[in-house]
Amino acid sequence: MAKKVNINISLPIGSVQIYVDPRKQMQAEKLITRTPQIMQRGYDLGSRKFGNQLLRIVKMSLNTGVPPPGSGVSWPPHSVATLKKYGAHTLLNLTGQYARSVTIVNRKDRTFVGLPPGLKKTTYFGKTSRKTLNQIAIMLEYGSRDGNLPPRELWRPAYKAAGGADALQKSIRNEVRKELRKYTK
Repeated sequence: MAKKVNINISLPIGSVQIYVDPRKQMQAEKLITRTPQIMQRGYDLGSRKFGNQLLRIVKMSLNTGVPPPGSGVSWPPHSVATLKKYGAHTLLNLTGQYARSVTIVNRKDRTFVGLPPGLKKTTYFGKTSRKTLNQIAIMLEYGSRDGNLPPRELWRPAYKAAGGADALQKSIRNEVRKELRKYTK
């Protein structure tokens, strides 16, 4: 007769206890063997789901020139000098390159939402800037050192609008549970 299995596994999202009836020993062994892959798949799916929500919020803000909804952030309008030089345009969207370039990247065990590294900014006049798009995004986020460009926070408020750490953890936890259920039915 097979022995019963009772295992506790500690995870960053909580503790998982696995108890198995001896009659379901094979199913338990399969679950235990595949647990690392199950956890990684659940993490990947959950973080990708949250990342897509964050990406939608960021793109919407960049395309409309309005801070993320519910963030409590407001952006100062363009200065007179900016309007004189470039004409009226949506905040944070002079050429549209920033909004078009924001993406979600899934790597081995990470999900990133942001801009591709090293991508050069194309200026309003069609030339390639010496600055990367990431450098421009940082300037827009925090403002310029000389104070001529006011900060227009996007990323922290967008993360907050997407639900922040709680929503990210919940998304990962739900996807891990879904993956575990595939092996426990």
